Amino acid sequence: MQLREAGPDDADALTACEEAAYVTGLAHVFGDLTWPEAAIRRRWVDELDEPGVTTLVADADGGGVLGFAAYDAQVLRHLGIVPGAWGSGLAVGLHDEALRRHGDRPIRLWVIEENARARRFYERLGWVLDGRRTASEWPPHPVQVGYSLGGFTARVDHSHLFRGAVVVVDVGPAVETTDLDPIGITFADGSYARASVLQDGRRALVLAVDAYATAAGTTLGPRMWVVRGIEEGENVRRLRTGSPLGG
Repeated sequence: MQLREAGPDDADALTACEEAAYVTGLAHVFGDLTWPEAAIRRRWVDELDEPGVTTLVADADGGGVLGFAAYDAQVLRHLGIVPGAWGSGLAVGLHDEALRRHGDRPIRLWVIEENARARRFYERLGWVLDGRRTASEWPPHPVQVGYSLGGFTARVDHSHLFRGAVVVVDVGPAVETTDLDPIGITFADGSYARASVLQDGRRALVLAVDAYATAAGTTLGPRMWVVRGIEEGENVRRLRTGSPLGG
C-alpha cells in the first residue's frame, strides 16, 4: 500500500471508492436512490483543484484506491475506505495522517446522524458532538451532526482583531459560550491563533487570544478582548469584540 497526495487525475478513482463505501455503509439511509455519480465526481474535480484542500489517497499494491482523507484548514471534509478494507486499520491510519499534517489545531467534521458505524469510529478517536445540525445536500437529505476535535474552529474576516470585529465560532446552540475553550481562530490572511472565552470578576465575558504572527510577519502579543455582543446563527456563534482590556 502507498500513501500519497491526490491530483486532478484521481477524480474517477476517488468517486468509485466513495461509491463502494456509500452503497455498503449507507444503504439503510439512502435506500434505492440512485448514486449521484456525476455530482460526486464534479465535487472531487472541484476540491482537487481548490487551494488549501489536501486529499490523501491510499493505493493498493496492485492498483486502485483503497481509501481517502480530504481536509482543509478547519474541516475534515471526507474520510472513506472500500468495504474490503474495513477493520484493517486503514481508516485510522488515514485519519491520523491527515490530522498530523493538519497540525495541532481544532478541526471539525459532519457525519450523517444515522451512520452509527462512522459515529462510533470518530468517538473512539476523541471527536465530540458540538451541537451543530444540518441537512445533507443529497436526497433524501438526512440530518448531519457536527463533531469537533481539539476545541472549536473559528474565523475572522480580517488579519487581526479590533473593536467591533466579529469572531465566527462553529458551534451549536447546546454549547455554552463559557465552554468555548480552546478556540482555533483562522484569520483572513491565513494566520492562526488559539483563544478561549473567560469570565472576569464581574462575570463579563472576555475573549483571551494568544500571541500570533500575521501573514505579513507582524507579531501580535497576547491580548484579552471584552465580548460586547453574542449572536446565534445556524451552526455558528458570532462574538463581537469590544475594547481590549488594558488599553
